[in-house]
Amino acid sequence: MFENKGAMTIETTAEEHDRTMAVIQCLMHTSGYTIMKSIEDSGYTLEQLELMSSPLYRTALAFTGRLLEGNASLSASILKYNRYAPEVAEHLKIMLPDSANW
Repeated sequence: MFENKGAMTIETTAEEHDRTMAVIQCLMHTSGYTIMKSIEDSGYTLEQLELMSSPLYRTALAFTGRLLEGNASLSASILKYNRYAPEVAEHLKIMLPDSANW
């Protein structure tokens, strides 16, 4: 039905779909919110940071901003109703302190 528009149809189980979406969607939304909240708490504006940012960082900021500009209730639902979202968030919490040692 949608293949002629570039979509791919993949047969999978509901469980595998939800696990995959937890990584794809929940990880991106959670890290996006974390990035934007950290920027907000830093006292800098996005504009100030963009002035001194590399092209890669500007792209990351734009992506995160676009992610968060979307439907907030949809984002909240994705995080709330995917039963694997807490597992992904927990992994992110474990990895953040470790990032100081990278």
